[in-house]
This record gives sequence, structure tokens and C-alpha cells, in this order.
Amino acid sequence: MYKLEIQPKNNNAEGHFFNKWLNNNHVHTSCVYNDFGVDVYFSSEPSQAIKGEIINKYSSLTAADLLYDLIIKDGYEQYKEDGLDYFNDIRVELVLEYKAGLKTPAEIYEIESKLDKTITKILRGDWMSASFEMQSVVIDGALTQEFYDEILNHINNYVTENY
Repeated sequence: MYKLEIQPKNNNAEGHFFNKWLNNNHVHTSCVYNDFGVDVYFSSEPSQAIKGEIINKYSSLTAADLLYDLIIKDGYEQYKEDGLDYFNDIRVELVLEYKAGLKTPAEIYEIESKLDKTITKILRGDWMSASFEMQSVVIDGALTQEFYDEILNHINNYVTENY
């Protein structure tokens, strides 16, 4: 077991951002933060180049790096919440049309099936991808141009306002 001790402590390097970078770029066994800095453990001693790269990354992290990572992550959490909310709006609209006798269960299933990939992307918070996915949706049968346009416009407006 090899321990790479990095000092002095960089308060901008604790937590998710540095760990994510380390996990994506180097094979190591663990990373332990302490009052003096961080200890990165390896199963065997890494090369001087790898040690230097890790030390430089840790030392160079700024508050902006932490903030940028948090903003993106928090943004996607909000995108997912908004996606669930909009998906429920679509469901409610379809249920109301069923209750009013305007759509059958088979027609609702057809619409949901055609929009399945788009809905999945919205639920994951991938609104921009959902907009592109809408281009492959076939508009016919129970899925009307009007309903398609309503959904596409909502998605595109969301992307414009939030990205």
C-alpha cells in the first residue's frame, strides 16, 4: 500500500469535485481528508508524473471549481424535479381526456408509447436531449399534431429558460 500525502490543506478540494476528478483519472484505493491536506492511497507506488498531476490538481482547485460542480449538479436535480412535474401534467391531461370520453385507454397507451423515450429523458432531467428526441416521434393516430406541438413547445421553452 502506498500513501501519497498532499499538503498543505486546500479548502477548495475537499469533497465531491476532487474525488470525482481522482476517480475519473487515476486508479487508487482511497482518499482521506485530514486537517493537513489529503492522503491518497494506492495499491502500489504511482509514477512521479501521476503523483505530480494529482498534487497539482489538488493544489490548483479554487472555490470556482467547487461552485461550478455544485451548480451543475444542483441544476440537474432541479431539471429532474421539473421533469417529474411536467410528466405528471401530461398524465393528468390524458386522464382528463379519458374521463371526458375523448380518449380510450388504447389511445392513451399509443401516445405514451410514442413519447416514451422523450418522457424518460425529461424524467432524468435531460430536457435538451428530450427536445432532440421529439424529432423522431411519429405524429399520427392518437398523437395529434396539436398535442405534439404543445409538448415540444413546452420542452423548448424550458430549455431556453433554463440552459
